Amino acid sequence: MSIPGFPWDELRRETPGKYESYVDLNPGDWTKVKIEVTGKVARLYVNDAEQPTLIVNDLKQPVSSGAIALWVGQGTIAHFADLRITNAHRESAGAPPANAQMAPDRAKDVGRAPNLSIRA
Repeated sequence: MSIPGFPWDELRRETPGKYESYVDLNPGDWTKVKIEVTGKVARLYVNDAEQPTLIVNDLKQPVSSGAIALWVGQGTIAHFADLRITNAHRESAGAPPANAQMAPDRAKDVGRAPNLSIRA
């Protein structure tokens, strides 16, 4: 899903299976997710897997800075904990990580981050 312009139902209809993958989940258990974004490529890791569960090689939106949204479908209940947003490029260069918390009043801007790692 990539709003605006690329809603989930349209992507699924036009390119079935391209932007989704299977993973075993345990109902009632926390699911650990890590998303790494570098330029136009995103890699999704689930529950500490060494290999990505999904790789997207053609992210639809241009590289930019700003907010990150968490989305769940209508009628779905979701809980988020220990959300960390880090600039992987800064960390690999020895800079301290730039973190953002769920509460907007405590959030820190990670700036323009074409190499972004999101862990929840």
